[in-house]
Amino acid sequence: MTSVSYRKVTLSAIKDQLLSNALAIVITLSVYPFLRLLRWLLGANFIFDVEGFDILAPLATGRFTWIAPVGLIVIVMTAFVAWITSIVHAATARTYLGAGMSRRAILTMNIKVWLASALSMTLVATMTLLAHFIVIGDFSGDFIVSLPAEWDFSVNMPAGILWWAPLATFLLMLYAHCKGYFMSMVFVRFPWWIPVGILVLIAVVGPTLFGFGINVFDWNNFLVFSHPMATFGAQTSLEIVIFTALSWLLICRLPIRR
Repeated sequence: MTSVSYRKVTLSAIKDQLLSNALAIVITLSVYPFLRLLRWLLGANFIFDVEGFDILAPLATGRFTWIAPVGLIVIVMTAFVAWITSIVHAATARTYLGAGMSRRAILTMNIKVWLASALSMTLVATMTLLAHFIVIGDFSGDFIVSLPAEWDFSVNMPAGILWWAPLATFLLMLYAHCKGYFMSMVFVRFPWWIPVGILVLIAVVGPTLFGFGINVFDWNNFLVFSHPMATFGAQTSLEIVIFTALSWLLICRLPIRR
């Protein structure tokens, strides 16, 4: 594959990913207006409580607007789309190999797609954050959580934690991309791993949802700092490097089928 063809393929992949992100944003933002429309059309027959759709309202106190929670939902849904698209991209790795693209070029192309996707959503997060600050007239970035009195624990947010949102968005998008790519690449390289992968998934999800299995999310105080976002940044960055390195090893072992 020539350098011109590789550049065209890379730009096309970046364009498709950005379009997927934009579509995810539009669909997510359309949910609430669509529910309002259904409520207007159906009246009393519509049983869904649209006014109670704001899941963060009971937890947030002080000057808070709908902009921040909507932005959070948009970013999470776009990260999910990024995870799905990366799974699809990994499944096409053999096709690119058969077309003459080198293994290094395949991974480099995907990393460029991941970075472009992460940067685009970081821009969205930054614009959303600034809009939130302008509306409330406060640029401190503080976020106060007020839990119900019957709960036995409290949450103390560090000062200015909302200013970390762009960095958290960038890392979340990169993590979704590289994690989805690695998961798919495992099955592309080892098709017989699918039943094994299901068992591994159960072992990983089990501790989080049901309290059994191997808790791979327990870092045992490794890379833990006083600021929660510093801990999140360090641990997520390490996981991104690990998943990317493992994906490279799998690509290197991927047989060519023309």
